[in-house]
Amino acid sequence: MAKVKLTQKYIDNPPPLPMGKTKEEHCDIALPGFLWEQRATNTEWGSYRLRYKPGGKTAYFTIGRSCVITLAQARSKAKLLRAEIELGADPRAEAREKRGGMTWDEFFETEWRPYCLAHKRSYKNDLSMQKQISPRLGAMPISAITKKHFQDLHLDIRNSGRAPATADHFGKLMRKVMAHACDIGVLNKNALSGIKLFNEDNRKDRYLSQVELTSLLTTLRKDKNRGVSRLIQFLICTGCRLGEARSATWSQVDLAHKRWTIPPKRAKSKKIQSLPLGTAAIELLEGLPKSNSTDHVFYSDRTGKPFTCVKTVWNRIREESGLPKDVTLHILRHTFASICINEGRTLYEVSKLLSHSSVQITERYAHLAPSTLEDATNAVSKIITEALNATNK
Repeated sequence: MAKVKLTQKYIDNPPPLPMGKTKEEHCDIALPGFLWEQRATNTEWGSYRLRYKPGGKTAYFTIGRSCVITLAQARSKAKLLRAEIELGADPRAEAREKRGGMTWDEFFETEWRPYCLAHKRSYKNDLSMQKQISPRLGAMPISAITKKHFQDLHLDIRNSGRAPATADHFGKLMRKVMAHACDIGVLNKNALSGIKLFNEDNRKDRYLSQVELTSLLTTLRKDKNRGVSRLIQFLICTGCRLGEARSATWSQVDLAHKRWTIPPKRAKSKKIQSLPLGTAAIELLEGLPKSNSTDHVFYSDRTGKPFTCVKTVWNRIREESGLPKDVTLHILRHTFASICINEGRTLYEVSKLLSHSSVQITERYAHLAPSTLEDATNAVSKIITEALNATNK
């Protein structure tokens, strides 16, 4: 929290956020309770807010965004609100009551869409699901939506032939939207909290056999599309995600120290990732052509930008390699993990190489190394056997 005299110049050119902070409140010393909130997710504008204590509990009322109204307009509004609060009004409660009558579609468009555009990389999935939710629940007040409404929609999606996991995605989205409505004060309670999902395990343990891997690498080495072929080889060598490889730049790669640093905005975990590069990956990178017009490692010679046709080219290469349709590009990541496990690497090591958020995610590969468990039980057996022999003497 920073206490300053807010001016329009200050709002237009605010100081950078302190290291490690996601937001900062700039409190106006000229008008108690009035503040401008700056967030790391949006560097172009912030929000004017009024902090007050109805019934002794701190509450916030958002007056408007600094890209829409001026500081003078926001301060004038804050003064009027403070006067109303002194007379017993609660602007946040009144706003909640008013917005509680918003329909699902209205809330999704005015509140959730801006939120997910700023915070979610998968926002396109949300917009796609909304097109299917809207005809059923779009005109209904968000405060009136119940678990029964969701359960009917959930079951209908499943009965239409969609996979259980796909139907569950709708539930997760609706639950998050309702939770967001609670967070910003539109609803008092999330009616979809605790909804029952199918929770069917649809994970695939598919990975390439040695024969399949050899066939694929043979095709990649001679394929006419050298750019995409090298990108696919890089996926095999590193086990990284397609999006991470497509956006890789030479400034992220340190060939001398054999490291690749993935910035937070490109990493799925949204945290910086520093990954070691093996000999195969280093040799591949050293053989790549560089361009003075782009810093990207893998790029189209025609556009100078990252490839957009990777999956199309992959399907052709997959067919030429004799691989079935269930072998997707993501299977290459599974293959990297299976090779590591079968070569005796620990789940912790593999988890770090794959940039998993926890070892629990990597445990799906544990069954690939039965010898490790056999060694463990044999070690116990050895101790027990020695103890038994000692008692027989």
